Amino acid sequence: MLDSGISEKYRLEDIQIIQTKYDTLSIFYVSNNSISEKDKNLLSALYKKYLGNMTINYIHVKKLPIQYVGKKRFVISHSEYLKQKENGNFIIIKAE
Repeated sequence: MLDSGISEKYRLEDIQIIQTKYDTLSIFYVSNNSISEKDKNLLSALYKKYLGNMTINYIHVKKLPIQYVGKKRFVISHSEYLKQKENGNFIIIKAE
């Protein structure tokens, strides 16, 4: 996201990429504004170029959870995602 200019355009405060399924990424981001459909399509094309055909979801949140060890993680695997979901750690503004 940094290389695409999206981070600066939307003033992203925080981001976390989670592999929610084998072929699905969910990108949780903290920003005052939602990312436009045009920019989501641009980002999705960039991710798919390197990762192959995947479903990519963009989810605007108020804040990202701190991990149980007290640190932020930028990329989380499927098994770690399930733990966070069970604990209700995400405060979702809206799923996009």
